[in-house]
Amino acid sequence: MAEPDPEAVDRAHAAHVAGAHAVNRLLEELTEDQFGALSLIFDSISLADNPVRTASYMSGRITQRAQDRFGICAACNKNHDKEAEDLLAEPVADDKTDKPPFVQAREASTEVNFTAIGSRDTLTKVEDDLMTEYGLDDLRDEDSRKLVGFICVSCGMKYPSIQDRMVRPPGAENCAGCVHKTQWG
Repeated sequence: MAEPDPEAVDRAHAAHVAGAHAVNRLLEELTEDQFGALSLIFDSISLADNPVRTASYMSGRITQRAQDRFGICAACNKNHDKEAEDLLAEPVADDKTDKPPFVQAREASTEVNFTAIGSRDTLTKVEDDLMTEYGLDDLRDEDSRKLVGFICVSCGMKYPSIQDRMVRPPGAENCAGCVHKTQWG
């Protein structure tokens, strides 16, 4: 058996390393939309009848870089941090009081955490869109008609906030109540 030519091995290795660096540079220059398009392409190639082995590898690399750079969820290709910020972004009253800043901050966070849902009668457009996407309906107090939480339209599981349902990807197959109901009846 003949020994491989050391120069040929070195050239092949150098070409492989140059290719890997070119891919890394490409991934660093892509925008969020370009990541989405590239991800769809490699996902479809890796899920084909005769998949190319490197397509699965590249799909994973693209997903990982998109998550690192833009916070894009690997399961649904959305940025849940941005959705949550939009959901929580509501106008805050400019209170001028003589209280120290840490007391004001504590009162403001208490108000947001415990009374924000019950103090409103209407939902924002972002909340309404997320409710549709995650299969939720608003849950209201029978007497006052104030919003007290959210309920899954498929299984009836109650969530105190949309964010609690957003812990898992959209769809009935990802709702804890729906999964439990499917498994146990």
